[in-house]
Amino acid sequence: MLRNAPRGLIMAALLASAALSVWVAPTMIGFPIGVWLARHTPEQPPRLSRRAALICCATGLWLAGWSLGCGRSAWIARHAGVAIPPELAQAIGALLIIVAAQGCPALMTRLSGPSAAWLGRLSFPIYLVHVPVLCSAGCAGYLAVQGVLPAPGPATIAILVTATLTLAVSMPLAQFDAWWTGRLSGWFVVPARLTAAAVVATSSR
Repeated sequence: MLRNAPRGLIMAALLASAALSVWVAPTMIGFPIGVWLARHTPEQPPRLSRRAALICCATGLWLAGWSLGCGRSAWIARHAGVAIPPELAQAIGALLIIVAAQGCPALMTRLSGPSAAWLGRLSFPIYLVHVPVLCSAGCAGYLAVQGVLPAPGPATIAILVTATLTLAVSMPLAQFDAWWTGRLSGWFVVPARLTAAAVVATSSR
């Protein structure tokens, strides 16, 4: 449907969706950005030099840590009079990193190896479990050493506990996810092949 629609109509709809997201619910901004990426980058991938890709990645990582009321966010809000929602800044940062990865062959090659594939398999389980682990074991680790270690000791302990337990829980979930998606593919792909074979056999009679 998107491929057959006029490009101007698609861009107008995406811009309207993005503006509505920023105005009503900034947490939804990732959806129009994702649609734009899915629509344009497969057919017209960007072409970036290694330097441009590194700049995009550095800027994207910088925006990934955006938080209202502290650091660079507070400085920009104080001098420019504009408070940029963290969801918008982080979504733009993710967009820049994806564009850099898809637009620079050297970077894409480095991100296509076994280690990157392993991280890709872990990404969905990490997305599922990192907040519960952070709000339980991570907070418990912070509170346990808060009165013993000076800053940034408690925060460091919370980060280490959260990262370790998140990886420990994510690895078996990744194995289950691979098994489950394989079963789903078997249920839906095989019947589809049988249906296609039946159509071919019927048409050849």
